[in-house]
Amino acid sequence: MNAIATACSILMAVVLAWAAVAKLSTPLASRRAALERFRLVPRKAILPVAVSLPFLELAAAFFLLIPRLWMPVHIGLGLMFGVFTTIVLREIIAGRSLECGCFGEARGSPPRVFLLRNLGLILICGVGATYAPARLPMVDALFGAFLAPIWLLSSVLAKHLVSGDLQGHRQS
Repeated sequence: MNAIATACSILMAVVLAWAAVAKLSTPLASRRAALERFRLVPRKAILPVAVSLPFLELAAAFFLLIPRLWMPVHIGLGLMFGVFTTIVLREIIAGRSLECGCFGEARGSPPRVFLLRNLGLILICGVGATYAPARLPMVDALFGAFLAPIWLLSSVLAKHLVSGDLQGHRQS
């Protein structure tokens, strides 16, 4: 097994588990409020995302412990972090606070710290995917069922980011 891919996978698993546990220890109302403030998802999706995101993070952390799944997990997470980073840039440009609640109760982060953290996560995912061991085609096919919600969420966020319409979040 490659030491670089192992280190990237363990680091990402710890980060995701930490974020998931922090979110789960935060009241659902606070998670919903953070999503509303940060305008991450359309209004109708706020509750399902607030409920499911910590469990998706825990699942991704678990799957990062299985070497044959490293490449697709790192790629999926890298795409998701890329979308979130783009949204962070949009918030910075608009002059809004960055209280996303990524690690539990929403706390403002200096924009530079927020961006560097997200770019670091994308880099770790890229390196982890690059050095991941070969996979079995059947594993990839079955694993697509797990990655589908992450890719779907990322594509929905990207669509709304590009269109500038976050259903109910328009600024007047």
